[in-house]
Amino acid sequence: MKDVLKYLTKDEKVYLSLLNLYESMGFDKFKLHKFEDYSLYLKNKSFLTGEYVLTFTDNNGKLLALKPDITLSIVKNTKATACQSEKVYYHENVYRFDKHSHEYKEISQIGLEVLGNIDEAVEFETVVMALKSLEAIDEDFVLDVSHTAFFEDVLLALPDGEKFKSQIAECIRAKNPHDFLRTLEEAGASNKFAADAEEILSFGGDFVKTLSAAAKLDRMPNFSKAVEGLQKLYLRLCECGFSDKLRLDFSLLNDTDYYNGIIFQGYVKKVPHSVLSGGRYDRLVKKLGKNGVGGMGFAIYLSDMSAFYSDEKAAKKQRVIIYGEGDDINAVEKAADKLRQKGFRVRVEKNPPSGFKQNEIIFFGGELC
Repeated sequence: MKDVLKYLTKDEKVYLSLLNLYESMGFDKFKLHKFEDYSLYLKNKSFLTGEYVLTFTDNNGKLLALKPDITLSIVKNTKATACQSEKVYYHENVYRFDKHSHEYKEISQIGLEVLGNIDEAVEFETVVMALKSLEAIDEDFVLDVSHTAFFEDVLLALPDGEKFKSQIAECIRAKNPHDFLRTLEEAGASNKFAADAEEILSFGGDFVKTLSAAAKLDRMPNFSKAVEGLQKLYLRLCECGFSDKLRLDFSLLNDTDYYNGIIFQGYVKKVPHSVLSGGRYDRLVKKLGKNGVGGMGFAIYLSDMSAFYSDEKAAKKQRVIIYGEGDDINAVEKAADKLRQKGFRVRVEKNPPSGFKQNEIIFFGGELC
């Protein structure tokens, strides 16, 4: 098995590690249909990362779509109830419009979802699995954690909160304390409240310092409760050895029409953007008609992993053996196997293929054979 693993790409190695992790935690593989009724995405466009969906009409005249999202399909098809949970993982391709290239991209995605009664234990397990998933990609990783209660209670505490909802959300996501403070004052916040809320946004990063700043806010009962929950979660995660892998940053904000509670994003050293995204989405589950059921999960985007994690060492340890008309084929294969046992990736050809350097090409009968 080890001999096979060393020839796998980074994506394949990560997938196998994650598969073993999710199976060992008792999650079942969820297999989805490649196509989905377009109406599911039309009704939930704001939940998607992009507004464009690839569609086509089937033989019966029904408008279908290539999946731009997996969570929507799983929630739609779940049999979970408030008393009977469902824990699943998946490995699927999604199809999304790239605003930079102006083309649709096929993205390999792996993730997990928990549907049912989402309590502290489920939240803790899901975050731990997110951390272990990042660790399977790279030992140098970090998880940014946030909570929707900050944004929700800021709006509730303001006389004109709903009127300024989009501006406040934009300032939080952009981590713009100056405009955030100005917008809060325009929305009727007191000077103290505005200053305390702005401090939270400024502190974002260090988990302990941000929690301390959050504890100062008054008139925010839901957020105060959320802070207590985050404190418990942080202590539990510290016991698991993840204290230096966590950041608390309330500028992380998903669509609050769908998400509630904890949300998070994961980063690894070599990739310049988040590779993992997730959180709690009870509101999405309710919107899809699953009353009394909560939901939480995350997705990992595998497609461009190999671009940032090219295995340079493996690339250098490749050889091609060139054989001729009169060469003993058995002897050629034995020579190839001998090199493979030393860790080389060996290809056998009659003529030198393109893509190999001169020092990687071995003519049968040479000293290295």
